[in-house]
Amino acid sequence: MRKFLSLFVLSLMTVSVFGGPRSVEDMMEAARKVIGHRPSSHAVKENRSLEVLKKGQMLNVIGYRDGGFAVIASDDKFAPVLGYSDTQFTADGMPPAMQWWMDMAEHALQTALDNGYEVTPTAELRDGKYPESVDELLTTRWDQSMPFNKELVRITGKSYPTGCMATAMAQIMKYHSYPSTGQGYKGYAIDGKNGNYDFENTTYRYDRMLDVYSGNNYTEEQADAVAKLMLHCGVAVDMTYGLSGSGSYSNDATLALSEYFKYDSRLYSRDIYTKAEWMDIIFDEISNGRPILYGGVTAQNAGHAFVFDGYDAEGLVHVNWGWSGSGNGYFEVALLNSNTGSYSYGQDMILMHTADAPALPYVSQWGIMPSITWVSGGGQTFETKGKFEARLLGTKLMCVCSNLINCGVEGFSGNLALMAEPVEGGSVVTLRSENLNNFAYNQVYPANASDYSVMVDVSRLGDGTYRIYLASKAYTETDWQPVHFNETIDGAYLLSVSGGKATITTGIDGVITEPVVDKPADNRIYSIDGRCVGTDAGALKEGIYIMNGKKFMR
Repeated sequence: MRKFLSLFVLSLMTVSVFGGPRSVEDMMEAARKVIGHRPSSHAVKENRSLEVLKKGQMLNVIGYRDGGFAVIASDDKFAPVLGYSDTQFTADGMPPAMQWWMDMAEHALQTALDNGYEVTPTAELRDGKYPESVDELLTTRWDQSMPFNKELVRITGKSYPTGCMATAMAQIMKYHSYPSTGQGYKGYAIDGKNGNYDFENTTYRYDRMLDVYSGNNYTEEQADAVAKLMLHCGVAVDMTYGLSGSGSYSNDATLALSEYFKYDSRLYSRDIYTKAEWMDIIFDEISNGRPILYGGVTAQNAGHAFVFDGYDAEGLVHVNWGWSGSGNGYFEVALLNSNTGSYSYGQDMILMHTADAPALPYVSQWGIMPSITWVSGGGQTFETKGKFEARLLGTKLMCVCSNLINCGVEGFSGNLALMAEPVEGGSVVTLRSENLNNFAYNQVYPANASDYSVMVDVSRLGDGTYRIYLASKAYTETDWQPVHFNETIDGAYLLSVSGGKATITTGIDGVITEPVVDKPADNRIYSIDGRCVGTDAGALKEGIYIMNGKKFMR
């Protein structure tokens, strides 16, 4: 559960051992090209000079004082451009959410540099499936103060900010002009003032809402229209209002969008998806004209919500920070996931589908969380690392899983199972199944930080190779959903059975158990999650694969 608190205050590119600091001249040239390449850029003006507007250890902001800047990596081991915007940059006045991105990008680059990790150019992750670029979808430049919080001032007499979650939600709703009316009713107290909020009989007047509110350029009617929408968004998500910031939770927002605003909505947690899977969701939604409500959390547990609404040819994602347009631009997103996987910066995203968009039917979401911090009864903290291990003891397969968690906001009642899927095709075998009822969002199975362990006899399986993995199926589902995991976890294994003997390998690191079946190699190639992808290495896209028990890169 993540709380969003708005504070007011190539091919697979290997990190080269021969890299070094990028020269100021090279950084300036990279910034000049990217700032000036868009028609709306300020860079077309004459007699302006680029400056270093902010210097960091791993990245620098290069730009013009009157508008237009780029975020450039300091080390030439990395692609130079991490972000750019046509807006004016001030180090002390940047949007808090953009500051979060800057801090996390700095950390991600340092982690990659220190550990020699590889960085995949984001454009490669599109895999040719999506348009090369999508221009920003939103035209609004909204924030959290007047006139957006006008209703809060009326109710409380105080200038509470609307909250970044409410602002992000409202901007996407304005983009869709949906819903025209809400549904349901809700009693809610703001600053001790009880109120009954009628969503069902409220018409949201998007036609009266302006893209930009500044100075006195709006009427009372235009102010009231956007303020009503912002208030209802805040009430729907159980916003906690405060003068220094207003906060809400992403799971509450996901449920509220469905309950009060007629959206099909789904929450995804970055921790349990690979980089390729994560970016595929982003590119798919944006290329289909659907902005994404995105969030991240700082190391101090302060959350931010904002909107993804476009991407460029290099795969940088367009971000609307919800700060009157300040800092809006294209930024590297895939980078914010160090290969350690244990520090995803609290990222999650909410998909919002209107009634005329493809439905988002319920799908159970279980995952293996890379890291969970627990607090004991005495206030002491300890950490458990996510894992899925499989070993053979004769014909007995023993599997142990840590940090197995329900990531579906709707809760879960159904089955968790250990599956054996023939890689050459055929019926999937359920090796062991557990019945679970009323499992809440973010609840770990089993409780009390213990491991989930299961032992099964695999002698009943016929000769062949099987993909071994965990899966979930709610009582309302017809299909099993594989448990999700990111690159740091071996979430699936290959079990080979021949003549009553068995061996098991991970998706990456080869044989880990005995006995080994003595049979010739067959040159089948498997992805890191254990799926057979063919026998021709030359036909594969870039990535990590396993063949004959050995890892290789393409």
